[in-house]
Amino acid sequence: MSYILIGPKGEETGPFEVAELCKWAQNGQLPPVAPIKNPETGEVTKAIDHPDLQHAFPPGSANPAKPTGSSILPTDNPKALAAYYTGVGSLACWFAGPVALILGLKALNLCKENSELHGKGHAITGIILGSLSSLVLVSVIILVIVGAIAGQP
Repeated sequence: MSYILIGPKGEETGPFEVAELCKWAQNGQLPPVAPIKNPETGEVTKAIDHPDLQHAFPPGSANPAKPTGSSILPTDNPKALAAYYTGVGSLACWFAGPVALILGLKALNLCKENSELHGKGHAITGIILGSLSSLVLVSVIILVIVGAIAGQP
């Protein structure tokens, strides 16, 4: 029997024979939660839940490790932490605003890609504070330029 693998963006590859999928599972190349599709029935299941593949996964694979960070201090998403602290720092040093904004956007994108990842609030805080500081920075630069031009005889 052969099965089709479904990738993270819904792309289908295969079909692959059960023996090949079992070898991948034993080597750690096939994640236990990888969706596989039976081409005959169209049924989609997790690889670990499929009767032909269950025996191929190492013990403990049924419960893969989840991110270890917490929602209070998202150590599993360092970009979110960096965005938050840079955003707070940008209140005192406006030049850090764009950095906080960029880090916050990247961290938020990571949270969207992996729903189990923590730090969405930290990322949003970094985006907001970074945006405000960037706005102040741009305003000051414009005022300096306008003042310099207006002060010329």
